[in-house]
Amino acid sequence: ERGARTPDTFSNSSSRIGPQQGKSRDVRQAMGLLQAAVDLWLSTAGFAAARRAGILALPNLDAVAHPVAREALGRYFRVGEFSLDSISAVGAFAKRQGLERIPRPSADGARLAAQRGLDRAERLISKLRSRIE
Repeated sequence: ERGARTPDTFSNSSSRIGPQQGKSRDVRQAMGLLQAAVDLWLSTAGFAAARRAGILALPNLDAVAHPVAREALGRYFRVGEFSLDSISAVGAFAKRQGLERIPRPSADGARLAAQRGLDRAERLISKLRSRIE
C-alpha cells in the first residue's frame, strides 16, 4: 500500500533524529547533576549558617552506623562550614575596602518607587494609545 508506514520507515527517520535526541538527553542529565550539586551545596551552607545562628544543633554523626556514610556526611557538613567561612571572609574584605552593601530602601521609599513606575507605565500606555488612534 502506498504511503503506509512500515517499521523500516520509522527506523530510518528515527536514526536521523536519534543522535540529536541522545545529545539533548546527555545535556539534560548533565544539567540535572549540576542542579543537584548546587542544591546540595546551598543546603549544606544553609545548615552551617543556621547552626552558627543557634537555630540548629551540631549533627550527631555518631548515630550513623556505617563508617563510610559517617565520613561522607562529615565531609558534606565541612563543605558547608568552609563555604560559610569563605563567604564571611569575602564580606569582611568588602567591608574593609569600603564596599558595604547598599542599604535597603524603607517601605515609604519602596512605595514611592512603585508609584513612580506606575506613573511612567501609564504615560507610556497613553502614548501608545495616541499613536494607535
